[in-house]
Amino acid sequence: MRHIDLQACMYDRRGGTFKAGITVSRRTCRALARDAGKANSYRFFRIEHRMHGITRVDDRLQGLAIGEERALDLAEYGRVSIAFEIEQVLEPTFAEDGLGGIFLRGLPAAIPRRKDYDEIPGNAPAEWPNQFNLASWGLIAARLEGELGGGAMIAHDTPDTVLLEGRRDLAVVWDLRVAPEFRRLEIGGALWRAVEIWAARRACRQLKVETQNTNAGACRFYARQGCYLGAVNRNAYPELPEEIQLLWYKDLPLRE
Repeated sequence: MRHIDLQACMYDRRGGTFKAGITVSRRTCRALARDAGKANSYRFFRIEHRMHGITRVDDRLQGLAIGEERALDLAEYGRVSIAFEIEQVLEPTFAEDGLGGIFLRGLPAAIPRRKDYDEIPGNAPAEWPNQFNLASWGLIAARLEGELGGGAMIAHDTPDTVLLEGRRDLAVVWDLRVAPEFRRLEIGGALWRAVEIWAARRACRQLKVETQNTNAGACRFYARQGCYLGAVNRNAYPELPEEIQLLWYKDLPLRE
């Protein structure tokens, strides 16, 4: 397993604290950010959560390691559940006929239900190699004492993949998942930062991710990571006319 250095990525800008529990100044953080990628590995031993001024350490994240695993078995990756509950849908609204921006308004789901992307035919990770050339793709894994607890798949430099728009400076977060027992512990955010580093090292200027208006939790997660809503397509899924495709983008800083 080749670890990605997450020192700069795990920095909490509001509190001036690394999620590994090391308090640093903003100047030190900027210096570490410039040096991101020079170290070979980074392992978390203490994850802090700050809420309402209270710091909490979660012992379940002792020994969390995040890094790229090129040889990871996709069947093992697929055993991490990506299922979620649809309790709310986001309805796009367009201010000033779209000139004033796109807003998402939360509404209760007409029929609350569970959705599992892996149950859609052809969508399970083990089936990806049969549909796509994964030679230029990346796979980031989050392991807790060796056990796979989450991961992210990144599509890049694959001309026949529509979401990549024919661009080599764009990376698509094809899949990001965290095991249900480890959700809401900021593992998803750590994976996202690792994705940013992976893409930046390949001279990507943007990240892109697709989701639907039925996955309100994912939409809020991407917004928290600094993504903006770039496109809305009401007709993307003829087999699921009640779902709206939402495409999120995040601009990445140019590497020197």
